[in-house]
Amino acid sequence: MITNILHTARDYLNKGNHAEAESLCQQALNIEPNNSEALKLSGILAMSGENFTRAIKVFTQIVSLEPLNAVNYYNLGLACINIGESASAVQYFQKSIEINSKII
Repeated sequence: MITNILHTARDYLNKGNHAEAESLCQQALNIEPNNSEALKLSGILAMSGENFTRAIKVFTQIVSLEPLNAVNYYNLGLACINIGESASAVQYFQKSIEINSKII
């Protein structure tokens, strides 16, 4: 069920209908609050809506759920840089690079 909801939400996002995508994403999170895919989509929606504080909160939660996913740290760094937290952003970018270098 959540997979279908998120698939539809991504379709709405790709079509530029952020409000509908956000609504479906929230619906998925109401069902499963720690669903990493729903959280990632929620973070992306927050970033695209320039709600960087919310994006940081969401990406921080994702990092705690998936600490070995470099993309999560990268996204967290992007959100930080957009609110002027350069030092934090650098730390998250470095963590992303560190994780990627262990994979390669």
